[in-house]
Amino acid sequence: MEADGSDFPTLTAILAALPDPILAFDGGGRMVFANRAAQDRLGDRPALAAELGALCARVRSDGEPQSRVIDGEWEWRARPAGGGLVVASPRSVPADLAAELAAIQDDNRALLQEIHHRVKNSLQVVSAMLRMQSWRLADSPMRWPFEEACSRILTLASVHEVLYRQGSPGAVDFAAILGPLVEGLARQREEGRPLPTVTIGGGNLLLTIDRAIPAALIVQEWLSAAKGPVSIALSPGGPVVVSGLAGLDPASLGARMVAVLVAQLRGRVEMVSGPPAGLVLHLQQQDFGAMAGGGQEPAEIGAGDGGGHVVA
Repeated sequence: MEADGSDFPTLTAILAALPDPILAFDGGGRMVFANRAAQDRLGDRPALAAELGALCARVRSDGEPQSRVIDGEWEWRARPAGGGLVVASPRSVPADLAAELAAIQDDNRALLQEIHHRVKNSLQVVSAMLRMQSWRLADSPMRWPFEEACSRILTLASVHEVLYRQGSPGAVDFAAILGPLVEGLARQREEGRPLPTVTIGGGNLLLTIDRAIPAALIVQEWLSAAKGPVSIALSPGGPVVVSGLAGLDPASLGARMVAVLVAQLRGRVEMVSGPPAGLVLHLQQQDFGAMAGGGQEPAEIGAGDGGGHVVA
């Protein structure tokens, strides 16, 4: 029996009343539906919702059902539902198995932290080697490309440092990435080329790892081109506004990298005249906090005229 359009309100009401949690995510890992049981289950647990979003994004990418014990007591199963949607629902895990799985998860989390720590250390070593090479090019036009490469590698290292300290495999607070990123950029600048002041404020913006890394690289490219003070304002549902930049040279490697990263995020860049003037990166943001049956507008990461050390 197939349902026509008139059956959808009834179906939605039935799903909402079910005693078992039912969640639906779109192709970007954004929650678009949660029945009342799911809302009660998730509550104020954005990290759990983030891990579910990441699981559903992988199901959407692979096209195959997957399951994972995420919160110790429940095994969450995610499967394609057609129309680009992925549906997730849990089943209870026996107490003895739950304890065993919890121990395995603790081991896996510790292993993942160690991986992030070693990746961070390796990236810092690579950056240091490039910097040592750049010292031999003091009067050469080739020195600046080496410095840019160091900045990009250290940005990746700063992300893995945050992931190592956070310990959660699901999502990361973007503000926790931006602080070390800006401080690292300021430290590696040469005398006479200080990074302008960067002010970071606003609320928390949770991004999965695969989205936080390209977003951080985009902000790094914009801040590297800063000529004056920069203000970065974050909010839980977007936008993220970085004001103070005039933009990048379209022919530069940085501009080409930003274009590739924007495409990876399935976003778009818009130039605005202000106030404040600058660039805005529109991207689909996983809505880990929304429990309603519908998506929100895309989050925004913007850039305006300038960027340096962090002001709380």
